[in-house]
Amino acid sequence: MSENFTIEIISPDKTILKTETNEAVIPSFEGEMGILKDHISLITFLRPGLINVKGDKERNFFVEDGTVEFSKK
Repeated sequence: MSENFTIEIISPDKTILKTETNEAVIPSFEGEMGILKDHISLITFLRPGLINVKGDKERNFFVEDGTVEFSKK
């Protein structure tokens, strides 16, 4: 069974990234939060910082603010 999940980073204008990953680290107001495939469902706000998308190739995306929704589908 794959440990990957789909991550989608969107702006009001377009989709920035849609890919499979095994981990994402987000800058939430509760602190830096790591998201894995079986993470509990959550909705939280982002603070300024980097979203780190890990996998075959590690990528970073700067965000000023926003929201995160994670759910098991």
